[in-house]
Amino acid sequence: MRVSVRLFAGLRDAVGARVVVVEVPEGASVALLKARLGEEYPAVSAMLGTAVCAMDDEYVRSDELVREHVEVALIPPVSGG
Repeated sequence: MRVSVRLFAGLRDAVGARVVVVEVPEGASVALLKARLGEEYPAVSAMLGTAVCAMDDEYVRSDELVREHVEVALIPPVSGG
């Protein structure tokens, strides 16, 4: 299944795009989605371990299953003052 993933902050900057499409099998977890994203875009691999995922504007855990036709977003921790 093809999943559109919105990227924020450092993830967006490292990939150079706000949205990417990641191919995952049916029944894939958020953890697998992050792993596939890291394989396709090695520049973000280090950030994915601490990035949080939201599906349809609700934060989800890494073991949550990715559903078709939902808005998926990955948000890395940010700091600033």
